[in-house]
Amino acid sequence: MRFSLEIFTWAKHPKSFVSLDSADHLLSHKSDAVDIANVIAAWSERYLPQAPR
Repeated sequence: MRFSLEIFTWAKHPKSFVSLDSADHLLSHKSDAVDIANVIAAWSERYLPQAPR
């Protein structure tokens, strides 16, 4: 978390901060990778246009 506040402060909008609790930087555990993939997918739906069907 040493640089996380600085990165968050300098990031352009839209932005969100998500704490990954016990996850490591490589998301080595499948459950952590699935959890963060779901968070990213939900967040991105708000800002990206829907793909044509």
